[in-house]
Amino acid sequence: MSASAGERPVRADALGVLRWMEQRQFRGVDPFDALSSPLAAPLRPLRWPAVAWVQIHRRLPLDLRPLIGVRPHTNPKALSLTVQGLLDLGAPEDPALRTRAEDLVRRLVDLADPGGGWGYPFPWANRHFRAAAGMPSSVVTAFVGHALLDARQAGVAPESVDESVLAGAGFLATHLGRVPCGDGFLFSYTPADSRGVHNASLLAASFLARAGRLEGADPDWTAAARAAAVATRDAQRPDGSWPYGTSRRDDFVDSFHTGYVLEALRRLDQLGVLDSSDAVDAGLAYWRATFLTGSGVAHRPGVPHPVDLHAVAQAILTCLQFEDRWPGGPDTASELAAWAVEHARGPDGAFDYLWRPGRSNKVRYLRWVQAWMFRALSALAGRLNAG
Repeated sequence: MSASAGERPVRADALGVLRWMEQRQFRGVDPFDALSSPLAAPLRPLRWPAVAWVQIHRRLPLDLRPLIGVRPHTNPKALSLTVQGLLDLGAPEDPALRTRAEDLVRRLVDLADPGGGWGYPFPWANRHFRAAAGMPSSVVTAFVGHALLDARQAGVAPESVDESVLAGAGFLATHLGRVPCGDGFLFSYTPADSRGVHNASLLAASFLARAGRLEGADPDWTAAARAAAVATRDAQRPDGSWPYGTSRRDDFVDSFHTGYVLEALRRLDQLGVLDSSDAVDAGLAYWRATFLTGSGVAHRPGVPHPVDLHAVAQAILTCLQFEDRWPGGPDTASELAAWAVEHARGPDGAFDYLWRPGRSNKVRYLRWVQAWMFRALSALAGRLNAG
């Protein structure tokens, strides 16, 4: 890897990504949005043709979305990551950053589903189910909910956001399925499926546990969060890894979803919901040994390329989150950030989607890459400034 990002203007790198997103008013394309094309309308009711259409456009090194009628959109998850990055950069004390964060908080509240929760602004499909545009999901709702709670705690969001937070938590608790798993259960990904996915379930659980501390919260939310945490903690494999989900098709392991699991278990431990220290230690050791290899971050075990910049961003955050267990984590985060800036950032200040030696997929995905890299670089800049 390259020289430490502590020697680089990390804050300036983060603000460069922010400017790129602001120039586009936080509207962009996504790896999974191809079904919003008018040409895809006949495919949307058909599972496998819909999945194939999405995957073709996700993998292409050229962005054909303008030609097939896919328009840039505003993604609540991207806005939530940006809010958290602004907080890390000092939004509570910096008037210019504070104004930006307050505006994004208002937009997040306005984007909530009338029934509670948040979803992706495009129809999408995978091997298990199809979701309509805007359908609230466990993942998007958890990311937005955590961002609103973080902003509220920092004094950047008004007390009134609690209403949206409680409605989002209520959606998770009442509309998601509960998939039996061990001595607990996994929250489903959306109300439309019964798929057990560990990272999605834990994200929902961690948000429910935080929201459960608010006035007006349902006292059962914490118990439900604990049951979901028990299910994932106990599903850990002997090598320290977790499968993506419970089905045979989901029996794989990857880097950034493992990072989600580790951070959510840690948060639930800190909230007093469930002690998962041993599982987190084993999982962190597995993650470090398996994915922090070679250049960038491996996406799958033993597969160093292509490097997904989403995975790099999540790795930076995971390295910073576990400094107490891994004193070298911030140094590794700095190295990863410097590598990403050197190898995968363009002259426009934005980052490539995938990097391979000698060639990259340079499609500019706002939610999948830019918002994540802004969040990661901002967290690192905050850590370096605090140090």
